[in-house]
Amino acid sequence: SKPEVGDQIFFYYGGAINHTGIVIDVQGDTVHCVEGNYSDGVARTQYKLGNQIIAGYGRPKWAVVAEPETLNSNDVELMEEEIDQFDIIHPEFRRTYLHLSYGDGLQSNGQLPAASVKAWQNLLLCWGYDLGKDGADGEFGFATENATKQWQQYVQEIGGVVEVNGVVDEDDWVEILNVPGW
Repeated sequence: SKPEVGDQIFFYYGGAINHTGIVIDVQGDTVHCVEGNYSDGVARTQYKLGNQIIAGYGRPKWAVVAEPETLNSNDVELMEEEIDQFDIIHPEFRRTYLHLSYGDGLQSNGQLPAASVKAWQNLLLCWGYDLGKDGADGEFGFATENATKQWQQYVQEIGGVVEVNGVVDEDDWVEILNVPGW
């Protein structure tokens, strides 16, 4: 009943819970969300907390899902370099995004990129790009690289500042989060 940024929000439509979104902000008595398949697109929405179409919120119990990862000194140094190079600062909270390219993710050396790869893949899915049968699997493989290039081409066509190279850098993170009309 008390949403937080990152929670999944569930909606009643047509007498059943059949739609979800992601909470991106909570201000006073208003929850702000991003919803896919909203009028055949991705949309930023907002609702009063007491709105009757809100069925509730979900938050994973991360401790049940996986043990905390243990980082060795090499991993920490790599992460610090990536963070220094690719920080995006939001006025209310800081988010750090890693530079991603083909081969990053579950199959790369270490597991640091996997969460960022999944985040990127989920954003591509929200924009309507096809990642193949594996979907958001945390591996930056051929399907993710191809979808990234298609997205980058589209962003260039609408005036965005990205390179069409299949590599995700700071400009790509900024553009993919810059949904028109926000």
